[in-house]
Amino acid sequence: MTVPGPVAGRTSVRRAAPGKVLAVALAAALMAPACGAAQDNARPVCGYGDPTLLMAEAVPSATLVPCVRSLPVGWHFHGFEAERGNAGFALDSEQAGTQALVVSVAPSCRPEGSPASSDERGTQLFRRGANPSAGYAATWWYRYAGGCTIYRIELPSGPVANLIGQIRSGLSFTRRAELDRASRAHVGVGLGPP
Repeated sequence: MTVPGPVAGRTSVRRAAPGKVLAVALAAALMAPACGAAQDNARPVCGYGDPTLLMAEAVPSATLVPCVRSLPVGWHFHGFEAERGNAGFALDSEQAGTQALVVSVAPSCRPEGSPASSDERGTQLFRRGANPSAGYAATWWYRYAGGCTIYRIELPSGPVANLIGQIRSGLSFTRRAELDRASRAHVGVGLGPP
């Protein structure tokens, strides 16, 4: 699966324009212990961390930022990328394969799927996908004030329900306002308004 965002096989962070959060992220990395910095850089966690801050800076209109609450057993971080106007990350699964889940965030989107009951407060969920005998391929659009997060999911046939449950429990959103408060507390510089 190839989509704008994470780069296959490596972690990269690109920025198209300077911003306050880059300085905040660098300051936080310098102030954190070495082990903590390595863990923070592993993935966009739900809370204060460099990749999560960079995603918020890349799409400043988004009031929510997609994040990893906890990686279920068998899931691994694949890659991360942030640039002006979009950001994303990908996760690999031992059961589902490389880039089984690709998450991207943008200022807006046009969902092509059907409305569904959202599992994330403050969002509207639209889903499109099929469950053919060869596997499950789906796209989920989460729309919210100032942004849209898209999940692209490719799973093998068989453990689909279990893997979907892992995705729903492992991923969530962090509020931009909370990241702004945490940034001000950690390094004295906020993200600014959405």
